[in-house]
Amino acid sequence: MENYMINKWQDKMDAIILAIKDSTEYQNYQKAFEKMQNNKEIMQIIEEIKSLQKDLVIKKEKGIATKDIDTTIDNKLKSLEEYPLYLEFSYLQEELNNAITIIKKSIEKYLDDIIN
Repeated sequence: MENYMINKWQDKMDAIILAIKDSTEYQNYQKAFEKMQNNKEIMQIIEEIKSLQKDLVIKKEKGIATKDIDTTIDNKLKSLEEYPLYLEFSYLQEELNNAITIIKKSIEKYLDDIIN
């Protein structure tokens, strides 16, 4: 009985994930993501930001001042905003995240209504 119920819920979750992947929001996000992945300049800046963020965490853990790293990260983030492709990707990512948040809240409300 328990396995049946788990399998049934898994099937429902698979259907939700498939619906998300079939959505316009997800398809547009994927296209923008692939385009961005192929832009060496954007990807280089993103890799630099990731490296700086790692350094930032290490320095903060050691109690070392991080203002210079914060400033560098901010400047690199601003430089990313000069790329229309990055701006489009960011917009589409936010749109997809909003759609997923709505789905998540709907599931939580549905479960809450059933349980309570």
